[in-house]
Amino acid sequence: METEQQLDTLQSQFPEVDKDVLLELLITFDGSVEQTKLMLEEQFGPREIKPEIKGKSPTGKRKANDEPCVLTKKKAFSQRQTSFKVSKASANISTTLYDKEQIETMVPYLRFYPNFLPESLADDLLDELLSKRAKFKDKMFHIAGNECHSNHQSTVFYDGDIPEQRYDNGLYRNSKCMAQSFTGNIRTAKFLIEDQANEVLATTKRHPLQVQSEWRASMCVGNYFHTNKNNLDWHSDRLTTIGPLPLICSLTLGATRIFRIRKQYGESPIYNIPLPHNSLLLMLPGTQEEFKHCVPSLANSLLAKHPRANETRINLTLRMSRPHLLSNTPSCPVCRSAMTLRRMYKKPASRGYYFWLCDGGYRSGKECPGFYFADLSQIEKPRAKLYTRDVKQATRWLAEDDHEARIATEFHMEDVKD
Repeated sequence: METEQQLDTLQSQFPEVDKDVLLELLITFDGSVEQTKLMLEEQFGPREIKPEIKGKSPTGKRKANDEPCVLTKKKAFSQRQTSFKVSKASANISTTLYDKEQIETMVPYLRFYPNFLPESLADDLLDELLSKRAKFKDKMFHIAGNECHSNHQSTVFYDGDIPEQRYDNGLYRNSKCMAQSFTGNIRTAKFLIEDQANEVLATTKRHPLQVQSEWRASMCVGNYFHTNKNNLDWHSDRLTTIGPLPLICSLTLGATRIFRIRKQYGESPIYNIPLPHNSLLLMLPGTQEEFKHCVPSLANSLLAKHPRANETRINLTLRMSRPHLLSNTPSCPVCRSAMTLRRMYKKPASRGYYFWLCDGGYRSGKECPGFYFADLSQIEKPRAKLYTRDVKQATRWLAEDDHEARIATEFHMEDVKD
């Protein structure tokens, strides 16, 4: 079967997927229509099997040109990758991961669940959020003295009373306007997601810095991407309210967009992950420390429109706040503004140290050098001093496969603002 015929066959069964995406999938699966179809069914549901997929003529005899077309091969995903160090030639190369096995093999910090919620709940939740579009606001902050607005909109749902200390400890100028209470549909989804999260956590050994109790989402950050032009730049989620080694659960509703993830340091490929409607992505403890992620506005980042939402994608990320961390967040020693909890990652000798940095510049536009190392040894105590000026008392976490940082010995203070 010729490539164009293969694409026509797939498009007839998956009309919601662009032809360029179907071609890339065919390349990934070495020209196999059947394997491509199986992957698409995992994300978009089963489709009727047509005789053409079998590669046979109506008479049942295979034609000479019915062999799978020869296309450029991509890397196989048969082996689990435990280290992300790659050669310079492959650094920053973009690789697309299309199904659960590929995602969890290439990025072991992730867990992926397509069609997670009951279909009716996912559709009702999407309809509800689409009707609440006016509740989603631009994030407002300062960078280098300039007022900035995000080009996607956000809101924050809280379970119970809306707290005084808001999303990211009030980092954004309009944090108060972004706050609202959980709805019934969000709470129902939260219970199902919590069960899945705790099932996964039960299979792993918990680090002392992690939440030791059952994981319970106390807030849900919603991001509204109206069209493919709305994006979210490379970042890792701030740790100020959720603490070190957090678990974050991300539910996608609406259009299928590309989610990208790459290592914070070293020579790592960029992984593209298509997230379809009603898919759940768990970012396990260590993801925010080791990786950055984004939702790009590339021309081909919109893979499939949704019957109800069209190009709109709404992302709900459920997080668990840590009350003692919030109540013991230090004030800046220079300007008394709130501080943000971060982790160093660029230089091997300083990688892994947590620290507090003044975030007054985000609110006022006036940069401040306020800094402490973070001592999180008593993070679960109601009244504890969680900061220090001595690096020897600072809390450090390194990934098991970060051998480069484990053998480095010389600490450099210039790495503080990396």
